[in-house]
Amino acid sequence: MSYITIGNATVPALWISVVAALLVLSLLYRKDLQIKALNDAVFTYVLVWKLSYIPLSFSAFIAAPLSVLYFHGGYIGHILGVIVGAVQLYRKRIVDEDFLKVWGKLFAFIFFFQALFVKDMLIVLLGVALFVFWWWKPTMVASVLTAFFLQLATEWNSITVITYVLGVIVIYGLLKYKQQLSSFIVQVLVLSMVAIVMQQTLPEPTKVAGDQRDFTLQSLSGETVSLSDYEGKIVVLNFFATWCPPCKAEMPHLQSFHENSTEDVVLLGVNLTKRDDGIEVLEQFVYDYGVTYPILLDEQDEVGTLYNILSIPTTYILDQQGRVVERIVGPVDNGTLEKITDTLK
Repeated sequence: MSYITIGNATVPALWISVVAALLVLSLLYRKDLQIKALNDAVFTYVLVWKLSYIPLSFSAFIAAPLSVLYFHGGYIGHILGVIVGAVQLYRKRIVDEDFLKVWGKLFAFIFFFQALFVKDMLIVLLGVALFVFWWWKPTMVASVLTAFFLQLATEWNSITVITYVLGVIVIYGLLKYKQQLSSFIVQVLVLSMVAIVMQQTLPEPTKVAGDQRDFTLQSLSGETVSLSDYEGKIVVLNFFATWCPPCKAEMPHLQSFHENSTEDVVLLGVNLTKRDDGIEVLEQFVYDYGVTYPILLDEQDEVGTLYNILSIPTTYILDQQGRVVERIVGPVDNGTLEKITDTLK
């Protein structure tokens, strides 16, 4: 996922894209009840999606209450949010074919802004074309193409497509197109699979310069640790500092991941010591959060510079050959790490 730095905060580009899309639609359709209903439904979805994290990850929430600001309910929370938002729309009796047009334009705008933020001009042009298509001809074809482009766009994941597809199915289900639903779903699934295959053929950008990924650091317990010591294993490198709120939020998730990991997966915490508040504060931090995985001390900021750490927390995942396969900027949860590492096994 791409992130945008605003002051000292690092915000996912997708979130900014959604807000920007809603603002643009609100300007285009001033005092339109459909836009107000759509805004309310999106707000409800986000609220349910975010707050479902509390019951679904209760132990992590208790260990770090601020984690609710950075995490969400995952796929389960996503589906709950979509269902509650759809029910809200249905109760307002405002869903019609014109609303389908507005829905399509919302995703075309989100699509456009996301591509603009990640500087993918080809996807930007596709977003513009898709918006024009929705403006003049809001048909099932436009719906299918939107799902296809959402899946194809750089760094968009299947959860975005699920949101879109569920939303359109709800709208179609309330309109006169009930007999076309099965055809619509099949077309979306086929094109989404094509897009996934196309995504996998795109070249992987190099996230660390050259092949100089290896390093040697002292651990908090006084041991000398080299990255090459873990050759043949999947390595998760988490760069953090004790003063960083999202770093605190992800600690229970990292500890849980460590406790449940198999022997072929290693989690290493890299404390950016030169940017932090001292060893004593770090020792207290480790004690408070019950951290038992190795904590390495980057006292000269050599490793932080090597891995181009600008925002924290940042997590790198390396495969068994030491190649970087994933870079996550911002707090990461247990489920995400398990999903990525399981794929590499």
